[in-house]
Amino acid sequence: MGRPLKFKTVEELEEKINAYFNACDSHVEEVTEWVNARDKEGTLRKDEYGLSYLIEVTHNVRTEAIPYTITGLALALDTSRLLLLEYEDRDDFAYTIKRAKDRCHHYAENKLMTGNPAGPIFNLKNNYGWKDKTETDVTSGDKPIVTLVEFIDVKPQTPSTD
Repeated sequence: MGRPLKFKTVEELEEKINAYFNACDSHVEEVTEWVNARDKEGTLRKDEYGLSYLIEVTHNVRTEAIPYTITGLALALDTSRLLLLEYEDRDDFAYTIKRAKDRCHHYAENKLMTGNPAGPIFNLKNNYGWKDKTETDVTSGDKPIVTLVEFIDVKPQTPSTD
């Protein structure tokens, strides 16, 4: 008997996975902050004690997107990367975990096309089995090497009857 399952149902796991991806995506957040009050000329407004007035200001801010990673997903699910990958071996959770990994894989692949690809290359090699491929073109001065083969017709000699 193994340890109890961290996720009781596929639906519970899918809900938490979707929450992770949604949190990573760029989105608009409402931010409230306290700022010094100023008059129309831009002068700091102060009270009779010389203290500046503070006013509450609410505005929308667009967040930066956070890269999708398997480790990030594991942390969002409050588990380890290794345990998350073990769930892929369970028939009932396999499809859900594979889809989540595919989203992370897709994100890394797309990053190859923009900016510095070193990080995505490292990720793809270490997490998705990508490999560098070396091809050797054997030519001589951009011309194919020609192999000459000479065929000699050798007739079997018959012993002389002298």
